[in-house]
Amino acid sequence: MYNQKIVIDYLDKNNELSKELIWGEMYKTDQYFVKSIPFFAPNLAFDDLIQVEIENETLYFDDLIKPSNNSTLRIVFFNNDTTCIEKILTTLESYLCDWEGFEGRHFYAINIPEKINYALIKKYLDDNSSFLDYEESCLSEKHLVDLG
Repeated sequence: MYNQKIVIDYLDKNNELSKELIWGEMYKTDQYFVKSIPFFAPNLAFDDLIQVEIENETLYFDDLIKPSNNSTLRIVFFNNDTTCIEKILTTLESYLCDWEGFEGRHFYAINIPEKINYALIKKYLDDNSSFLDYEESCLSEKHLVDLG
């Protein structure tokens, strides 16, 4: 299969229409698996199966078909302490979480795989709240259950 860019329209924090481009891997002509971690679009996670509309050879997100049971977090770091940032990202990797970040910024999208106990991740992030803040952009049913 091959990856293509998919346009997702969403409302930003100011309630204005915005766009995000994500990578998708074709499953069927109008169905794709999400293959990048969404930074801004809410309620989507890595490996979700989505429906797209195709207009003038551009793919547009239409609907979620089947959630992957992965979750998406957004993390922002409060300072430029690269040692601290690297330590936190490395710890998240040890929990088998993947991440994507903007070069030169302190904003990251984190993928929490289904098999991971989200309560452990949440505790770790809460314990580091003096360095960062995070948003649960997309929490799967499985990870909600992890929280009890």
